[in-house]
Amino acid sequence: MLWNQLDVVHDFSSTIHYFVQQLTEEEVKIEEETRDHFDALAPKRNTKPQRSEYSSTYTNALNSINGVINPEYAQFHLLEKDTQKLVYNENKAAEEFMETEYYSDLNCIDRQHHRTGTWFIKVENTYRVSFSVAPDAWLDI
Repeated sequence: MLWNQLDVVHDFSSTIHYFVQQLTEEEVKIEEETRDHFDALAPKRNTKPQRSEYSSTYTNALNSINGVINPEYAQFHLLEKDTQKLVYNENKAAEEFMETEYYSDLNCIDRQHHRTGTWFIKVENTYRVSFSVAPDAWLDI
């Protein structure tokens, strides 16, 4: 009886192992397909010229791949060859905000507290005493 139960458990575990192995193979296959799909969708960039090795001719690896022209590069050349230019009549940029009471209050605060040429924050001197480096004479301890 015990051997029969062990055989059933062994068969069950081998079946689970088989399904797990099949599942991981399918997951790997799906992962590869997904990676290939997104790699194909990613925009291709032009290669940078070598700085360390000088060459009089620049070869772009992007143009040599299947003879496909980069759409961004084609659009750039199309815009560059366009003879129609945009003309603006105004020399002054338009204001991007509307002045409200809030901004005038902020300007008032800036003028009261942050003055150029004086302390960062103006402090009232109620005792009319200036600061000195020497020890105070009235503090005899």
